[in-house]
Amino acid sequence: MIIKMKKKGKDRMDFVLEGVSIPFANALRRVMVSEIPVLAVEWVDINDNTSPIFDEIIAHRLGLLPLVFDPAKFKFQEDCSCKEKGCPSCQVTFVLEKKGPCMVTSGDLKSSNKDVKPTDKGFIIAELLQNQFISLEATAKLGTGKDHAKFQAANTSYQNQPEMKGGEVNTKPESFLFHVETISGLTPQYIAEKAGEILAEKAAAFKKEAAKL
Repeated sequence: MIIKMKKKGKDRMDFVLEGVSIPFANALRRVMVSEIPVLAVEWVDINDNTSPIFDEIIAHRLGLLPLVFDPAKFKFQEDCSCKEKGCPSCQVTFVLEKKGPCMVTSGDLKSSNKDVKPTDKGFIIAELLQNQFISLEATAKLGTGKDHAKFQAANTSYQNQPEMKGGEVNTKPESFLFHVETISGLTPQYIAEKAGEILAEKAAAFKKEAAKL
């Protein structure tokens, strides 16, 4: 297996993967899309909302906010020592209190963890007119794209690498050009590396179970 970097940026990465089969390439793509742990808002308690936006819409917008976080510092709640009660190792709380007139954005969220925040301060949550008010508390936890689209780490695609032979353009059957674009607070490089780790863990687990047959 050979990996060649083609383009690397903050939000997107292109690389060539050589020496693998189509099923392997597709498995890698699926893991990057749906099995990378991502932190996102899961619960929203709205104390007061006199804006023209329904509570459910505000909660939906909060859930879709991409969050910057350190994956090494968070666990799935079912794996946490707090036994799913909720603690700084498995969840983050955001508090929002704003009175109009103003535009309420992601930058107005106050996080319980200074290292966890929306990727951009300008995501619009609601517009408040004179004397309108929003007061809420939102809780984020780890999840994967298999659970809900808001936990999806990246948009990922691949194609066979083209090859020029004898004046004709063919494709290399075991060479793939991958495009990875993050839609979360994780970098494309981390997403690709983590997907490789998850695939390796799956292969090891399969080998262990197969040895029992």
